[in-house]
Amino acid sequence: MGKLISTMRAAELLKRARSYIKYLIYTGQLKATRPSRAYLLDEDDVLAFKATRRQSKGGRWVSSLQRPELDRVRQCFDENKHLLDKRAVKTLVQRFGLDGRPPMTLAEIGKRQKPPLTRARVGQIINRALARIGVR
Repeated sequence: MGKLISTMRAAELLKRARSYIKYLIYTGQLKATRPSRAYLLDEDDVLAFKATRRQSKGGRWVSSLQRPELDRVRQCFDENKHLLDKRAVKTLVQRFGLDGRPPMTLAEIGKRQKPPLTRARVGQIINRALARIGVR
């Protein structure tokens, strides 16, 4: 266990607002102790969280897939690509960076579609495609 730090210090490390740190604690993405009125976080946990996330152009944090998950998606995609339509293939390639480019956020993918799609719709397309190829 590393040094305990405040939410203010965690916000500085992640370059985000304190309210966002509290949101991460509330949703269970960061673990915190609350000995009194203030939350205390393990500095190692905050740095590990930062290492597994990347910040997109819009400033939102995007979960980076761990290597085994990405390998599984790539394997299932290569084996079952024929089951998907063109839009689903293109969306999966952009979302997970299967073509060697960096992964894109749902909003970035939606803006590039013709006609433009919402993040929710892009998420639906991805979830349906992952279920179809056997990842979920």
